[in-house]
Amino acid sequence: RTEEFVKEREKKAPPPPVVKSAPPPNEPLVGVGMLLEKEHGNSTQIRIKEIITGGPVHQDGRIQIGHHLLKVDGMDVTGHAVQDIVPHVAGQEGTKVYMVLQGEAGEYAVE
Repeated sequence: RTEEFVKEREKKAPPPPVVKSAPPPNEPLVGVGMLLEKEHGNSTQIRIKEIITGGPVHQDGRIQIGHHLLKVDGMDVTGHAVQDIVPHVAGQEGTKVYMVLQGEAGEYAVE
């Protein structure tokens, strides 16, 4: 399933970002500017709960409250706990993360 995702992503999206290495111990982590929660009534879906004004997600404008997070850097996050996903969307300032989401119009990818 991961191989299918990678092949499909290569056809439709820019190349994935460089894999993030662990930050130095004193280097603060930053997020993309959104809060996540489990979808009410559906314990497998991760929903965008809030978007932080001025953050990267807000500035990009495509991700909206209520959209579902499906994949982070190629990893299917369906069924994972929110606290297990957060480290994958946070990193050193300036690093990139590749996410696939589901909105009203269907699936879309952001970097």
